[in-house]
Amino acid sequence: MKKKVSKFLAMICMAVITMSYPVVAHAAQDSFIISKYSESFVPAEDNNATLSIEMVAKSSDEGLVYIPMNVADSELISATIDGNEVLGQVIKVGSVSYFVLDSKVPETEVNITAEINCPGFYDVKDSNPDTGIPSFQMSYKFTNKSPNKIDSYNLTIALPEGMEPMTISTPKDVTQYVLDMNENGQRTLSVSSNVAVAGNSALEFTFGKSFVSSTISKIVLWAIIIGSSIFVLKKRLGEEE
Repeated sequence: MKKKVSKFLAMICMAVITMSYPVVAHAAQDSFIISKYSESFVPAEDNNATLSIEMVAKSSDEGLVYIPMNVADSELISATIDGNEVLGQVIKVGSVSYFVLDSKVPETEVNITAEINCPGFYDVKDSNPDTGIPSFQMSYKFTNKSPNKIDSYNLTIALPEGMEPMTISTPKDVTQYVLDMNENGQRTLSVSSNVAVAGNSALEFTFGKSFVSSTISKIVLWAIIIGSSIFVLKKRLGEEE
């Protein structure tokens, strides 16, 4: 009888702990404050992306740091806090998954870096196959789930080698994004802003092969060359007459 009672009490304790864990985790996450957040996606093998994150934040009252998992099934490759390598684990707070790191220093401003594997990030389909010019739709949105405004947020997405942006739908204002090239010769698109609580920052665009290197562009180029040659020839024949 005593064994049954003890087992029953143990089951109740486990149920209480399991039910209360999300509440405890949410409370700890609420005391975690981000001031700067930068994320950069670059192509990796098999249409995956390597995401590099740099963040300045104040650790929670338990010394924890929360990195939101914005791409499904992501895997933490490595992470550092103030230059020291740390391990991480995945937890879910409400509907949001996080990589959680332990800084060992509660409520202290720390510098965090992380590298994350994002499977299938570049596995995108032709957005308009009927045109005969392959173009691929890319869309990414960062939502601020932290309890404070992020003063400085930066997002950079590098395109696969030989690709160029074709249309940019978000942001619509050309002054709000930067087109550049990284050290690997890949075209990049970047946005920078502050992000309010529950606000977001996004990039949405299509990309494809450079017009200069496409088959259609070569046809157009040859048509221009031939057309120009015919025009010059007719002009000379007219002058001779």
